[in-house]
Amino acid sequence: MYTLARENPLAAVLCPQFQDFYCATCFAELDFECEILRTQNNQTPMTTTMRLCIRTLLVTLRNSERSPSFNGAIIEDLETNYKEFRSSPSHNQFLSDLVTIIKSVGHNVFPKSVETNKMIAIICTVLCNSFGIIDDKRVEPIGSGLFVGLAKHNHSCASTSHVVFEKNQVLLRGRDMDYCKSTTISYVSRMLPTFERQKSIRSVHFITCRCEMCRNDDLDFIGLASRCQTVNCSGYVKGSDSCGVCKKPAVIPIMESASSTSKLIDILDNLHKSNEFDCTTQYDYLQNLRKEYIRILADCNVAILQLDEQIAYCASDLKKIPDDLTEIAVRGCQHFIDRLGIGAPEVTRRLYIACKCLSLLPSSPSSEIHQLAIQSSILSHGEDHSITKYLNDLTNGCDISDD
Repeated sequence: MYTLARENPLAAVLCPQFQDFYCATCFAELDFECEILRTQNNQTPMTTTMRLCIRTLLVTLRNSERSPSFNGAIIEDLETNYKEFRSSPSHNQFLSDLVTIIKSVGHNVFPKSVETNKMIAIICTVLCNSFGIIDDKRVEPIGSGLFVGLAKHNHSCASTSHVVFEKNQVLLRGRDMDYCKSTTISYVSRMLPTFERQKSIRSVHFITCRCEMCRNDDLDFIGLASRCQTVNCSGYVKGSDSCGVCKKPAVIPIMESASSTSKLIDILDNLHKSNEFDCTTQYDYLQNLRKEYIRILADCNVAILQLDEQIAYCASDLKKIPDDLTEIAVRGCQHFIDRLGIGAPEVTRRLYIACKCLSLLPSSPSSEIHQLAIQSSILSHGEDHSITKYLNDLTNGCDISDD
């Protein structure tokens, strides 16, 4: 794949829980120089989205005031979904709350002449066009940013291009060398089942994706698969079928499997928003969660795959190495590959986490998983990206060429 475009954000902010680990300005992992740039906020914390909206307002309105020719044109062409957001009770409440905060504390910062409707329009632009900034060494976004050029691309879950990040800079990666304005990207993780992807997109963009991936029922049935009634069977049940190995029916019907999948995904998502667990406690919690859900959901179920990814990530940071670390490291990796293919950012991240786990073992020779990780990273992120360089260093520079 090729890097088609590279862009810095108009505005970007760190998630609060990462302010001790990344520079708030450049998003590099903290060193001594970045530590000076980091600021602390002892007041009531705002959400990441609120902070990004305020930072975007500052950049846009201040530039407009200093240079009348600027006039906010840098974001004028972006979709706002203004009417839709104002018609949504929850979104409209968010807009009202944020405007109240800005007017109460921002009188010395924002231009006095700015109209409320213009301010709300800019906030809507942020809500509609911001991207979670991903450090692919982690299993969650470390911040949020508004990338004006990137935001002009339409969505498709089945897009042939994708975005990856290097610190707070975004890279648009595609299989064709030439950039095309009609290039599509996916706004959401493609590890989610269709109904979860569509719900996420519809809540912000007010559209329902009908791409090739969204119409692939078989892929969805595998992603929502449940266990069969045979203990320790290696097969699984998709849809209303019987097990492909033992021919027994599922332990739960497809609707219950879909509901359990959605519930587990929500649990994992909300886990990121809480700081109540240290690494060891979180690892134990995730392991117990797996014992509960693996009784009904198959190994290839997307919620189980995301759970296994988080368990492996957590295991890589434990002071005491688990006895079954090798199994934890690679569990579910092949299902990631089967779902999205080598070269998908989600696959690269999962393989990276596996390699990080394996590197903790006393003897960790180059293995197939390391080879696949480098191959995927070269395709998804490029040879010069930090994650590719890390994997190359980890595997003593395996020579894998770009297809």
